Amino acid sequence: MSWQDSFRGYATETAFAVSCSRAQVSLMAAIEAGEWRSWSNAGGAGNLYTTFRALERRGLAEYNEAQRAHRDDSDWFYRLTPAGEMVLGLAKMAGVQTALAYEPAANAA
Repeated sequence: MSWQDSFRGYATETAFAVSCSRAQVSLMAAIEAGEWRSWSNAGGAGNLYTTFRALERRGLAEYNEAQRAHRDDSDWFYRLTPAGEMVLGLAKMAGVQTALAYEPAANAA
């Protein structure tokens, strides 16, 4: 199933609605910044794999299976789909992403 089909099914199930957890918004910001490897859920309630899979089921992020198997020279492992970029953009516009943002400098050891 394509990310378009996943997003369409998720967003239009009964009415157009998009909802994301704090961890999902934070992970989308980390993916956008290219910092998904060092992302951590500040609340401790989630982890990278389960949070990413929730984004993937909603059509908001993609996983490059070929990169994992080292069969691909592409430089991405996780990335936002165009729908994910728009949802993160809306979160930024609403100020939600600012409050929940992944901040690489704050997480650096």
